[in-house]
Parts: sequence; structure tokens; C-alpha cells
Amino acid sequence: MKTRKSGELTVSAVGMGCMAFSHGYGQIPPEAYSIEAIQNAYRHC
Repeated sequence: MKTRKSGELTVSAVGMGCMAFSHGYGQIPPEAYSIEAIQNAYRHC
């Protein structure tokens, strides 16, 4: 898998792009839920 540096992190070269999640997945979740989801993903990588 190709990777890139983002600050001190090494991340996958495959990104999520700029399209909002709400376009394909319905209503936008509350901000607190979104932050928690990102934090959980970071803890488990």
C-alpha cells in the first residue's frame, strides 16, 4: 500500500476526497458524534 506523510503521521495514499459524507449516507451526524468517530478511528489504527 502506498503511503504519505501528514505531519508526523504516515497515512494511506488513498484518501476520502472532498465529497461530504451526507451526499451518499443521508443526514449529517451531530458534530460531537463526528469528532468521537474520528478519535476512535485514530485510537484503533
